[in-house]
Amino acid sequence: SSIVLPIPRGTPVTGCIMNCAWKTKYAPIMWQLPLVDGKYNRFGDIWSGLFQKRTLDLFGGAMVVNGKAAVRHERASDAISNLERETPGVRINETLWESLWTARPGSSLIETYRNVTDAAVPAFPKDYAKTFLKARDEWLTLF
Repeated sequence: SSIVLPIPRGTPVTGCIMNCAWKTKYAPIMWQLPLVDGKYNRFGDIWSGLFQKRTLDLFGGAMVVNGKAAVRHERASDAISNLERETPGVRINETLWESLWTARPGSSLIETYRNVTDAAVPAFPKDYAKTFLKARDEWLTLF
């Protein structure tokens, strides 16, 4: 049996880019965050999904969960090691959706996405914000 679950507007949801399918017109918002010295790497999928969801909310699109997640865990991970890797991003992660709520729709999908990702910048430390904006802008030039 399959699962098809539309995510209501205004509801945050994360999306894992490696398990994502989309219509071609949505390719500009499928950007994956830059990996910087391992600092926020474990949050890339989470934050990318939040940006996608907020952009779709503002642009009138829909995000749909279609299918079941399937992960085969063959061993337990090291909880302390995971905590150490996640610590730099925890505070940002806890408030990012609220930051994205300040974004407003644009006249196009790309402009809306730019507005959403611009709204995230104040939540990031300055060094990461600079890298984030440079990488985002390079991505968007492809479209």
